[in-house]
Amino acid sequence: MIRSVKNQKEGISVILVYSLDRFSRTGDNAIFISSELKKQGISIISVTQPIDVSTHSGVLQQNIQFIFSKYDNDLRREKCIAGMKEKLLRGEWTGGAPLGYVYGIINGARKIVAGEKGNLIAWAFELKVQGLSNTEIAIKLNSSGLKINKKRLSELFRNPFYCGYISHSLLDGRVIKGKHEALISEELFLRTNDKLKKNAFGYRHEKGNDNIPLKNFVRCSECETPFTGYIVKKKNLYYYKCNRIGCRCNRSAISTEPS
Repeated sequence: MIRSVKNQKEGISVILVYSLDRFSRTGDNAIFISSELKKQGISIISVTQPIDVSTHSGVLQQNIQFIFSKYDNDLRREKCIAGMKEKLLRGEWTGGAPLGYVYGIINGARKIVAGEKGNLIAWAFELKVQGLSNTEIAIKLNSSGLKINKKRLSELFRNPFYCGYISHSLLDGRVIKGKHEALISEELFLRTNDKLKKNAFGYRHEKGNDNIPLKNFVRCSECETPFTGYIVKKKNLYYYKCNRIGCRCNRSAISTEPS
C-alpha cells in the first residue's frame, strides 16, 4: 500500500485507518514512515483518534500513539511468551506438531497425538540403530510414503520429543517430561544418538606431515596460489609445488632455493 501511494498518480493525500495501531505497531519505524509520507503530502488519519496532523502538536500526539502501540505490542508478546513457557513446563507442547504427530480433540481438549506417519518415524530410529545411513533411511521412508531428506532426518533423530520429552529454546536448556505419547522408547532414542556420535567421530582426517608443515600456508611468488606437498621416493626428499596447472614453481622442503 505504501509503495502504491508513493508511486501514486491519482493525487492520494490521506491513508484512513480505524486506529493508529492498525497502521503500524513498530514505534520509531512507524514515525519514520509517516514522516516520509508527509513529505509527499500524504497524512495518516485515524477514525477513532482524531488528531490534527497539520500542526506540530498533532504530529507529536500521533508519534506518541505510535510509540504506545509498540509498547502495547511488546507487552502482549511478553505475556504470550510467559504463557508459552508455563505450558511447556507443564509438559504441553506449543506450536506446530512435529513430524509424525497431529493435533486432535480428546475429551473436549485440543491435544497432540501420534499421526498416521508416526509408525514410519519409529521405524526410522530402528533403521538407524541397525546401521543404515541417513541417505538409505530417507530412500526407504520416501518409498513408504514419508517424504523426507537426510538433513531433516538428522534433526529428527536428535529431537527428544519422539521419546516423550520436550526441549525448547524457552526452557533454557531444560528437558521436560511431556504429556504426549512417545513414538519410541528412551532406550531406542539414546542408542540412535549414540550411533550418531560414533558416525560423527568416524571421519578420517589426514594427519599433518612434519616434513611439509607449510603446505597450504605458503603461496607461489608468481601466481599467489597455495603450495601443496609431495615426496620424491627415490631421493626420499619432500618438495613444495604450486597447485596451479602450468606453473612450474617447485621448492625443496629443506631449502629456499628453487628446484
